Amino acid sequence: MQRNEAARTLIFYEAPHRILETLADLEAIFGPAVRVVLARELTKIHEEFLRCTVAEARRELASRDRIRGEITLLVEARPLTQIESSSTSVKISDRVALLQAEAGVDEKEALKRIARELGQSKSDVYRELQRERARRR
Repeated sequence: MQRNEAARTLIFYEAPHRILETLADLEAIFGPAVRVVLARELTKIHEEFLRCTVAEARRELASRDRIRGEITLLVEARPLTQIESSSTSVKISDRVALLQAEAGVDEKEALKRIARELGQSKSDVYRELQRERARRR
């Protein structure tokens, strides 16, 4: 790995009411296997750490009745070359369907998120989606 491709750690401070959406966004961008540490209520009596993949963290928190406390989220940010190679193997239509199912968003919002993730315009991503659909016919 070259110096400019070194893995980095991203640190986020997130509110409990937004954490599931943040985890879904991270999963869409970095993939379900990216490692995270979710630290809740640091230095307090109810301190908690979840060390797992982003998908596992999302499932764990979604299964709870309530999510409370101050949350610090550490994300293993893989080099951009690794993200691009893993994300280009999945079709746009599959990614749209996944976001719609998991994040509960409509097609327009899914396309917007994918475009942001890929660093492309939403219209370019939409055109690619239409090409994929035309090839299936």
